[in-house]
Amino acid sequence: LHLRSGDIGGLNHPTYLLNPLWYYRQLAMMHHDVLVVCEPGNPHPLLDEILALFFSIQITSGTMAEDFTLLRSCRQLATSGVGTFGLAAALLSHQLECFHCSDLYLSEHLNPCMLDPARVRIRMIKLPGFADSWRRSEDRFNLLRHWQPA
Repeated sequence: LHLRSGDIGGLNHPTYLLNPLWYYRQLAMMHHDVLVVCEPGNPHPLLDEILALFFSIQITSGTMAEDFTLLRSCRQLATSGVGTFGLAAALLSHQLECFHCSDLYLSEHLNPCMLDPARVRIRMIKLPGFADSWRRSEDRFNLLRHWQPA
């Protein structure tokens, strides 16, 4: 699981959306063990809540090159919202079997639609209405913690 942090820590960017905690609950129902790859510096705003969802957890944070190499070598990879780092690793991977993501992505960026579905199974978790809620929210941290589909 690549957990983006750093530049999104303040939750102020209108287009760099983070997946809500509900997304990670769905992942935890599919996978009990997780290796979390975090950027150094400010942690992901939901890090503690996300970690509490999984039975067995390992956390790593290396250099950008080390993290990219690790993500590129995964058989299963999950991303944390809008971003290209994890997806670039997925696109360059020869080991990747399943890519977990939400439907929060920018079509003008690297995105899950660019993965070859004949080679990689894409498990896209739909978050209906979340992007609109993000843009309108005055308390995005609360939104991330409590949002769920209607």
